[in-house]
Amino acid sequence: RETRSMTRLDSFFGIKVWVYFKDTDRHSEPHVHARYSGDWASVAINGDVLSGFLPAPALRLVRQWLEDYHDLVVESWERARRGERVNSLDTGFGRRPKRRRSRK
Repeated sequence: RETRSMTRLDSFFGIKVWVYFKDTDRHSEPHVHARYSGDWASVAINGDVLSGFLPAPALRLVRQWLEDYHDLVVESWERARRGERVNSLDTGFGRRPKRRRSRK
């Protein structure tokens, strides 16, 4: 039995998002896997939940992330599907920009 490797694409607000390599067994459309507080879901890049469950606030954040980083996510999914190396996106989604100190 082949083990399925995965790469964590990003994490934000306690949600972890990743892709599996060569993951076409159950869902042939582009998708990511998201986990939050013990819940998980496979979410298509268009935002549809393919399987599993995420609480509504977490799902809203995943959908917003998918929309904001659509092209990067599609590229990552395609690379993973082909078994190629995928780097973490580490988008900074949801992080506040660092405040600059003003000089007096």
